[in-house]
Amino acid sequence: MLAHLALQIHRRTVPETQGELVAEMQQWFIDRSPSAEAPDERSIRRRITPLWQAMHERA
Repeated sequence: MLAHLALQIHRRTVPETQGELVAEMQQWFIDRSPSAEAPDERSIRRRITPLWQAMHERA
């Protein structure tokens, strides 16, 4: 997930909100899961929050 996230950010702009980014990552999991499952929002948010904060400190 983090590799995909880094590539997405590198290839295009950062989503406007962290919620949009969480939704993108949930969709990424769904697209790759044979049963179309994804971790809950809270789990994804915990993983991406440090990166999100770091990106906005530099902006």
